[in-house]
Amino acid sequence: MGFDYFEGKQWNEVTRDERYFCSHLYHEINQDVSSFIQWLSSNKIYQFSDTELNSTWEIGYEVCFYRDYINYFKKDSKSALLKSATEQTNIYSPKRTFDLCLFGPNHIIIIEAKAQGRFHSEQNEEFVEDKNLVKKLLGSQNLKVGMIALASSQYFENMNTYKKPLPEVISNNYMHWKHLYKLFGNSVLLDA
Repeated sequence: MGFDYFEGKQWNEVTRDERYFCSHLYHEINQDVSSFIQWLSSNKIYQFSDTELNSTWEIGYEVCFYRDYINYFKKDSKSALLKSATEQTNIYSPKRTFDLCLFGPNHIIIIEAKAQGRFHSEQNEEFVEDKNLVKKLLGSQNLKVGMIALASSQYFENMNTYKKPLPEVISNNYMHWKHLYKLFGNSVLLDA
């Protein structure tokens, strides 16, 4: 039962804020991260090796990766890491935040979400850059960094209808909220 001022609806039926959706999704996934990894693989949303499927995974929400990693592990060289050699600009943006991140032993998967909007071309360029910057910052040759795009089913249908190609960085790795609606017990919030 909702509220009169929302015409009988509840806030979770009214909001279109992606942080609200992602918070809900984070709590659902965090109950059993391994099952979610298995689900991503079995639905061909993301490909994992057998070792990765059986590894321990963690999920993060609103991950301010560059800022927090540098502050925790690179305290002595923070200013050097934040400035490029040729410019006085941040190469690791202290404000860049990933909606969700899956952390495995040798794999980080960034999930970028849109509740109702679309991915813009400058964001697609950021996705490619983020994959490279995360690897560079961690300095690991064996680390895999992947990306999954999450948007409404309508967004992906429109891309197909109008024959617009998805950006290469997400073309093989995407899911929509309706996928998650079915996975997490038909949650009203995830039905987009």
